[in-house]
Amino acid sequence: MTGSYNYHLVALSVLIAVCASYAALELAGRTAAASGRVRLAWLACGATAMGLGIWSMHYIGMLAFSLPIPVLYHWPTVVLSLLAAVFASAVALFVVSRKQLGWPRALVGGAIMGSGIATMHYTGMAAMRLSAMCSYEPLLLTLSVVFAIVISLAAIWLTFHFREEARASAGWKVGCAIVMGAAIPVMHYTGMAAARFTPSSMVPDTAHAVSTSTLGFTGVSSVTLLVLGVAVLTSAVDRRFAAQRLQLDASEQRYQSLIEGVRDYAIFMLTPDGHVASWNLGAERTKGYRANEIVGRHFSCFYPEEDIRDGKPQRLLMTATAEGRVEDEGWRVRKDGSRFWASVVVTALRDDEGRLQGFSKVSRNITERKRAEDSVRELSGRLLQIQDEERRHFARELHDSAGQMLAALSMNLAPLETEASKIAQTLPIL
Repeated sequence: MTGSYNYHLVALSVLIAVCASYAALELAGRTAAASGRVRLAWLACGATAMGLGIWSMHYIGMLAFSLPIPVLYHWPTVVLSLLAAVFASAVALFVVSRKQLGWPRALVGGAIMGSGIATMHYTGMAAMRLSAMCSYEPLLLTLSVVFAIVISLAAIWLTFHFREEARASAGWKVGCAIVMGAAIPVMHYTGMAAARFTPSSMVPDTAHAVSTSTLGFTGVSSVTLLVLGVAVLTSAVDRRFAAQRLQLDASEQRYQSLIEGVRDYAIFMLTPDGHVASWNLGAERTKGYRANEIVGRHFSCFYPEEDIRDGKPQRLLMTATAEGRVEDEGWRVRKDGSRFWASVVVTALRDDEGRLQGFSKVSRNITERKRAEDSVRELSGRLLQIQDEERRHFARELHDSAGQMLAALSMNLAPLETEASKIAQTLPIL
């Protein structure tokens, strides 16, 4: 009994195989980049999408083959073939998502994946219910299994080396998907060529058997392409978010390294209600608290009792909230109770919509400068006092000694004045 092919459906099966191969490259990259439960989720979703794509290719390929007698399909067996495809895809994703891929691991993975694909194909063939006996030519059957293993090995190798965006551009991925997608149908159509159908008078068991229709393979193709499209789109979106997360993590790491490297300034974050959210080494050095001792506590513990009673901590936060930032100088208290004079800048942190997210606080111990300023102020006051005392001393000196000298001089000049008057009277008038 000779069958024939609908080449439009053959082309559709190859297209689905190419799409499944491209999805495999995308999903392998996301699976390799993830870890923990997220990696298991990507592995499960990727295996399902890939398995559905490979299974759909084989199913469309079988529907493209028509015989001169009616053919039904035992749907539980069809579902079993789908599970075999999902298992083969899971093995492939697990192998290519490893950090290293040696030849022993690749050979084992290719053998398991190829055997799974062959199992899927021949399980799907076993689901056929028709008035004929199906047998296989041993050579072509063996060749189809060998093709499945070799193609699986090549797919694993290509997927592993082109799974990362840094190693492959979109053009390389598309080219790789075309090569893999064209190779996968080779196994299927070799297996179909191995099948020999001989008419039989036996009535097939049609329990749980369904017929195929144009609506059936249209639905399978549409659903498969939709699932593969969603998988690729989800992978692309996750890759973009992952790249943004990496940039954000790198920026945060650089920021943390910068903050941790500052030892002369206490730099830390506060929640909107004033509780400590972060702590750097400069803060530990300045205030004496370790991060695990202070994170979560209210920052008012750094202020003296008189400032707390006066409401200074909350007043600073209110001012920073209203004006954006506030500067202050005053006494602060260390963990051991000792005090130091600090210069503080509190800045309000807001998101893009203007909502308050917290505060950054930068504090520096300027006790030595405060003492120097106090010393200069005290010295200036002392100098002014000395100057005033010197002025008073000079005034007393002028009042006492100079006054006595003027009085003595006046007494000495008085007789001279009298003599001068007498002489003037005796002189003739000219």
